[in-house]
Amino acid sequence: MNLLTIITILGIIIVLAFLLFIFMNIRNLIKNKTNVEKEDIESNICPDFFVSSGDKCVNKYKLGDGLDFDPNSEDKKYSHPLDGNENKCLWARNNKVPWDGIDRLC
Repeated sequence: MNLLTIITILGIIIVLAFLLFIFMNIRNLIKNKTNVEKEDIESNICPDFFVSSGDKCVNKYKLGDGLDFDPNSEDKKYSHPLDGNENKCLWARNNKVPWDGIDRLC
């Protein structure tokens, strides 16, 4: 092998290593951003335009399917620290109700 071939191979290896480094950093940024969005959401206890009445959220204007929302359901799926907001999102989507900060999670 002559010197030009060695320099070319080293150059290709350096470029590939640099591209791999950039790819890994971008992937980690996207992954971390998604986790932060899901974990650090401060939202209303009730969906938009619902009225908090004791332990329930009353659908005063009969939005979507017209159902009330109970954030304190017996199985605690809406207050779970990891899945609570996603479960709220699924509820809002299934009942066709807007919920600022929540309805974009699913």
